[in-house]
Amino acid sequence: MSRRDSVMLSTGAICTAVSMYQLIALELAHFYAMFSLGVSIVLSVMLRAFARRGVFVGWSVRRIAVFFALLLASSVVIDRIGMHIGYWEYPHYGTDDQVRKYVFEWTLALFYHFVGMVLGVEILVRIGVERRTAFLLSLLIFVTLIGLITESLNLQVYSWRVN
Repeated sequence: MSRRDSVMLSTGAICTAVSMYQLIALELAHFYAMFSLGVSIVLSVMLRAFARRGVFVGWSVRRIAVFFALLLASSVVIDRIGMHIGYWEYPHYGTDDQVRKYVFEWTLALFYHFVGMVLGVEILVRIGVERRTAFLLSLLIFVTLIGLITESLNLQVYSWRVN
C-alpha cells in the first residue's frame, strides 16, 4: 500500500471513528455526515488496493463532476419526494442543515454505496463469477449489507425517521 493510500485509509478510519463517537457517546443525529465521509474514503482505498485501480480511473474531470452532480440531483429529488408523500422526516434538522444533508449525508452515501457495489463486483469477478452476474449479486449482497448497516446505525439517533 502506498503512503498516499495509508494516509487516506487512516483519515477515513478516523472520520468513521469520530462519527461512531458522535453516534454512541454524544447521540448526535448529525453523526452521519462524518460517517459518510469516512466510509467513502475507506471503501475507495479498499477498492484501489483490491482492484489495483481507483474509482475514477480513465474518467475526465468533467465526467466526474457530472457524476457527482447527478448524485446530488438524485438525492434532492428522492428526498423531496419522500418528504412530500410523508414517507420520512428529519426530526433533528432545520433549514440550515440542507447543505450537510444533501452533500454529505445523501450524495456521499450514494457514492459509498456505489463504491461498495464496484468493490463487490471486483471481489465476485476475482472468485470466478461472470461480470454481469457479479453486478447483480453485488447489488443484492454488498449494497444491501451496506444499507442495513447504515440504517441500523441511524436507528440509534433517528437522523431520519421513516413514518
